This record gives sequence, structure tokens and C-alpha cells, in this order.
Amino acid sequence: MPSEDTTLMTIEFLRDYASFGSRGHLLLVQAIEEKMRAVDDANAKKLLTVKIYQEFMSALEDLGALCIAIRHRDEGMGLVYNYLTYGQKQKKEGQFPHQPG
Repeated sequence: MPSEDTTLMTIEFLRDYASFGSRGHLLLVQAIEEKMRAVDDANAKKLLTVKIYQEFMSALEDLGALCIAIRHRDEGMGLVYNYLTYGQKQKKEGQFPHQPG
């Protein structure tokens, strides 16, 4: 069972994430969309569209990490730690496909 301090920190983190952290993807897509309207080159528009899709996938990954952190919030270090270390844990446990290089 998490301590009261951990619970309060988790609540504050989720409030901050909802009001600020999660908006980064949206703001970036809006900026790309604005650039797309100003560009006439079809190839440039295709690349910018790919960037929007990339940002969508990044937002989905963030959502997945948050869901996993919530699921494991009562194990060990709590929700905030689980969320912030999501990528390192997945890589350490071999859940990411092998990437060359």
C-alpha cells in the first residue's frame, strides 16, 4: 500500500500531466498542420503527414506507458516511477524488438 505522500505525489503528477504534459503532442501536430497549409510542395506535405502520424504513435506509446504504470502503481515505487522508467524496464525485460545498431 503506497504511503499518503506517494498518493498525493501521484495525484499531483496526474493533474500536471493532464493539464500540461499530454498537450505536447497536440501542440506539435497543430504546428505541423499550420506548416502544411503554408507549403505547396506535395512531397513536403507527405513528409509532414508522416510526422503527424509519428506524433500520433508517440502519443499512443505515452498512453500505454501510463496505463501500465497505473496497473502496477501499488508494486514497488509507485505510479510516477513506473511511468518515468517505462522504456528502460521494457528494454531490460526484452519486450522491445531487436533494433540493429
